[in-house]
Amino acid sequence: MLAKNDVEWLEARYSQLSPNAEGTKVAGALPFAGAYEKTSNKFTLIEAGDTSKHTGIILSGSYNIAIEKSPDPERLPRLYVNDETLPHIADRHFYPNQTNQPACVCGIVEEARFLSEGFDFKKYLEEYVIPFLYGQKYYDAHGEWPWRDYAHDTAGALESYFFDGSPEFISTILKQLRAMTGDWERVKSILESIDQPKGHILCFCKRHDHIRRCHPDAWRGLIKLHTNLRNSRISIV
Repeated sequence: MLAKNDVEWLEARYSQLSPNAEGTKVAGALPFAGAYEKTSNKFTLIEAGDTSKHTGIILSGSYNIAIEKSPDPERLPRLYVNDETLPHIADRHFYPNQTNQPACVCGIVEEARFLSEGFDFKKYLEEYVIPFLYGQKYYDAHGEWPWRDYAHDTAGALESYFFDGSPEFISTILKQLRAMTGDWERVKSILESIDQPKGHILCFCKRHDHIRRCHPDAWRGLIKLHTNLRNSRISIV
């Protein structure tokens, strides 16, 4: 996970974060400051000593975190936020129903796209981890996530495919959908159908409302995946 230059960079820039000897884990306090401009949907990391004027909502804080190499080489490192005052709930993008509660820092397709370009720890920390922590402070103040976010599980995977998916990531999204065993047989049946997925099918979230009302972007992602599968002739078996 960590190369030698990553360790040197951490020591110089984030000295409170300590890597283990194997370079598979980083832990410690991570202070941060950032600004988010809703109109442009732009997040800016504010570095220590930066005296320039920043527009948008400026927030800062510090969390004790741990970043651990994932046992799955096709997944990003796992982020853990060790703060008892922070509710580890789905709305704040922690995986539900897991005792150790890792964070969900991005969508499935965004993760695959990031890894396809070669893992970069610096980019991961400053473009995924710190914005995620900023999001927690924003949620504290405003009761919502600052930028577009996804649902968990099947609905979230399909939303991610709608916004960032393309044919080269079909295998990735199918692998993740298969892992969500409670929904897979229904998803498989829909994708194998000749007909395009209809908006009145039941959503994959707990509400089970019509998907076009409940999670319309998941419905659009399902349509997009269905279309790409048929055009690419990839088998989903």
